[in-house]
Formats: sequence, structure tokens, C-alpha cells
Amino acid sequence: AAARLIPSSTYLKPFPQGMALPRPRELVEIRDDEKGRKFELRPTHVHIYKGIENETRCLVLRAESPGKGKFFVQVGFNGGEDAGTPWPLIRFPSGTSRPVYGLEDVPTWSESGGTRLLLVEGEKTRDCAARLLPVGSTGILVLSNMGGCNAASQADWSQVVNAVKSRGEFDEPVEAIVWPDADKPAVRPNGLVVDVQAAYAKSLERSLFAAAGAADAGGVKFKFRMVRPPSGVKPGWDLADAYADGWTREQVLSKIDRNGIPLGLSKAPTSEPCIRRAAEPRSPCRLEVPKPGTDRTDAHLADNNVLIPDLNPMSY
Repeated sequence: AAARLIPSSTYLKPFPQGMALPRPRELVEIRDDEKGRKFELRPTHVHIYKGIENETRCLVLRAESPGKGKFFVQVGFNGGEDAGTPWPLIRFPSGTSRPVYGLEDVPTWSESGGTRLLLVEGEKTRDCAARLLPVGSTGILVLSNMGGCNAASQADWSQVVNAVKSRGEFDEPVEAIVWPDADKPAVRPNGLVVDVQAAYAKSLERSLFAAAGAADAGGVKFKFRMVRPPSGVKPGWDLADAYADGWTREQVLSKIDRNGIPLGLSKAPTSEPCIRRAAEPRSPCRLEVPKPGTDRTDAHLADNNVLIPDLNPMSY
């Protein structure tokens, strides 16, 4: 059996109330204590990770690198008097899970009697999906795991599982609906074709079931479905694009209710349904985690004459 991950809440210190946070488009200085250096970036988005008591636990800064696209840097609070000046870079210790984005909506979800989760890839997508599906009126809790498809197995679902567990047994299982990005199948160097969407959904399924087992939540039952993005959309299309395209709440709910594909976890899940042999090998699979020192975030920072090796994978 795989070793249980340490909850991220034991590692991430809550921010003091009222603490000033970085703002989009403003220059942010970041320090990497492990490497003994500092760097600066100007984020396009600042995503605030909170716990179920609305406490801030960490930030994910999204930035753009000319010619390379988006990248992400995670920063936190170190508890010292100089916290935030500059912001300390977060490096999660081995065996520590990554927080889930959107937990501040858990109390409203519980109070409304919600029984459905919508799991999406990326903070921006989660924010747009939550606007389309307000938790109080739909009973759907929208969440995303830190790190996207590269870190789905490391998501910290403990607060979600505990919230469900505290409500007692349900007549029906809690339904977790995975809506992945519209990623095309990827081909590994050995010729195996990977259904990236299904692989992401199965990884989330396994990690949530593992969290339920770790919490000894015997009375908590989950069932999983995956919603395929609409056909004909651009690669990478997600619910943030749906929001920008003018989708309505009714359109999203209709898609969820009519087009979900049951996943059905077994006791010994495998990735075989997500993989087949290609006729000819092509490009590497996107799901492969970068080796230390080759993370995409490192490459973006190197383009700006700053080398920060061995960052956690945050390229999604």
C-alpha cells in the first residue's frame, strides 16, 4: 500500500488576519531560503488558498514568460516578523500533500445539504466554474487540486472528507464529477497513447478514496463521473473558456447531468483504460512529471536570468 501523505495543513501556517497580500500586475519579491537567493515576478493572477475556516494558507502566483506561456510559483507565510517581505517560496517536503483550492466554500456546501463535488483543473478554471455554479444555490462544491494533472495524486482531501464525515451517513454516495481540460491524447516515447483526460480523472478518484480511507470514514461513500469537454473546442479548453464564451448555469448543469461517464474505482485500480499502443511513437506524454532541475517553472525563470532549480511541478 502507498504511504499516506501528511496533510498540507500541518506544514502551511495560516496567515495573520488582515495581512496585505500581493496584487496582480504588481512586482512581487520572492525569496528561496533553501537556495539562498531572491527573484522577482509580476503575477497576472494571485490565487489565495484557504481552509474551511476561511483562513489563508498559501498563495499561487500565476505569471507569463514571453514566448513560453504561463507558469506558477507558490509562496506562503513563515511566521516571522518579516513575513511577506519578500515572500518565502514554498517547497513541500517529501510525503506532504498539496492543498485543495476552494475549501472556503465547504461550510456553505454542508449547510445547503450539497452532495456533489465538481473537480476541475486549475485555479482560474475553479473560480470561473464557481461563478457559474454558486455553491449555495446549486449544492455543487467546485474544487481544484494544486499542480493540476501533474499532482492529482498528491491532493489533500482531508478537510473535504472530514466535512462529509461530520454530516453522518448519506442515503446516496457523494458524487464527485471531474471536468478535465480538453487535452488531446498524448503519446509517450515508447508508443503508448495516454488518454490525458481519463488519466487525470482516475488519479483524482484514487487520491480521494485514499483520503477517505486515511480518515477512517467508513460511512462516507463516493462515486465518480467524468464529463468530457464538448467536441470541436480548442485544445486545453476548460470551464474558464466556457465562462468567457457566455455559457449559462443551465448549460453547465445540463452538460454535467447528461454527459457524465462513470469511472467506478476497484480495489486495485490500474491506468490500463487510459492507455493504448500507438502505431508510431510521437511526443512525450504531458503527464510525466519533470525531473528535478527541469521543471517548466525553472525554465521560465531561467529565461529571465534567474535559475531556481528543483521547484515542485506547477506547470498546468
